[in-house]
Amino acid sequence: MQSDGKLPTAMTRRRFLTALSVAGVGSVLGVEGLVLGPHRLTVTRHSVTKSGGGAVKHLRIVQLTDLHLRRLGEYHERIAAEVNALDADIVVVTGDSIDQRHRLDALATFLEWLDEGPQKYAILGNWERWIFGDDIAPLQAIYASHGTRLLVNESVEHRQQERSLLITGLDDYIGGEADYESAVRDQPLPGNHLLLQHCPEFRDHLRATTWTPNLMLSGHTHGGQVQVLGYAPVRPRGSGRYVEGWYRDREPHLYVSPGLGTVIVPVRFGAPPEIAVFDWVLA
Repeated sequence: MQSDGKLPTAMTRRRFLTALSVAGVGSVLGVEGLVLGPHRLTVTRHSVTKSGGGAVKHLRIVQLTDLHLRRLGEYHERIAAEVNALDADIVVVTGDSIDQRHRLDALATFLEWLDEGPQKYAILGNWERWIFGDDIAPLQAIYASHGTRLLVNESVEHRQQERSLLITGLDDYIGGEADYESAVRDQPLPGNHLLLQHCPEFRDHLRATTWTPNLMLSGHTHGGQVQVLGYAPVRPRGSGRYVEGWYRDREPHLYVSPGLGTVIVPVRFGAPPEIAVFDWVLA
């Protein structure tokens, strides 16, 4: 059937406006995901009070994870400035600080930007295990030269006044050989125990024959890096059922930080980068 020309024109206009709307939404999503999202830095604060504190000062722990440092810029300076302003007692770096072996210089520079005051501990992520293999000495040396102790299946005691926190750092779950029992062997029963493990899925495979930690801090997931209506369609192996935030369904309580960098594609949407702060009144 022939038309008088008006209907096709109307349809063309409608299609054009629809296409324009889709393009507009796509542009907004592109700007958010590629430009704003990866640098929309957030600082989240959490209370880990275990029992009565009285006049005892809380212990402040700042978690940095999944930095994936490559070229440093204003964004990384902002991260360091935020950390330095938080009056932390301890800074923990929970893996994947770099994902290329030749980026050790970037890690060294970033660590220089952090204040010397807080005690600093780091663990390995899957990327560090993949790029360094068993030869982690260069990475260990960079951390050590900047006042940071790299924990690989070992524990250290941090004292605050008359109370203490046992900090256990494990090898990466999927790239290395995480050994919890070896890490806590010969340690006295702690009143407060923090476990650092890059991959949150390890929690479901933790078989503690000695004792269970109070809190586990992980990263690795990047919060999915892209979330749509709270759903993260893609997560790396080693994430298990975890995406981000608190999991308190059983012990150890787990916090999964979405981290600070990106991997594979430089996009974050619905999963803004995070510095996580934990205030813990020690038992």
